[in-house]
Amino acid sequence: MWDELAQCESSGDWAADTGNGYYGGLQIWPPTWAETGGPNFADRPDHATRREQIFVAEEILRRQGWEAWPHCSLAIGAQHIPPSPRPEPGAGPSPDPDPDPGPESPPESGSETDPGWGPEPGFEADPEPDPGAGPETWSGSWPDADRHRPASGPGG
Repeated sequence: MWDELAQCESSGDWAADTGNGYYGGLQIWPPTWAETGGPNFADRPDHATRREQIFVAEEILRRQGWEAWPHCSLAIGAQHIPPSPRPEPGAGPSPDPDPDPGPESPPESGSETDPGWGPEPGFEADPEPDPGAGPETWSGSWPDADRHRPASGPGG
């Protein structure tokens, strides 16, 4: 719901500063930001994280209702959604429910979203070597091994 509202208010730009006097993804007016706990996170909404803006927006919703966002709340059909309960004193925003892990973080192995990290299906790891069997030796050859062998030089 908050992402839909932000899409309507600011084209989904959580760092929006369009020069209209309202800031962030939900286009919050600075005095309202200050009155509802925003300065605990950042000086202005556009300097706060998405989750921090939502945390403050939930307080705005409890105090003002959907009239704080009259056009967009109507446009997305949010006016029937009640505000969430007030958090315990001292509670901050919960972790973002949809963090972007970024390209460096592979999905959990074996997960349904695992697009191919790890071994191919059907791969079986070699059994643990027998310590009493001595050093491992290999007497095979690689396919196309000659292609990677250096050419004989002079006198070779």
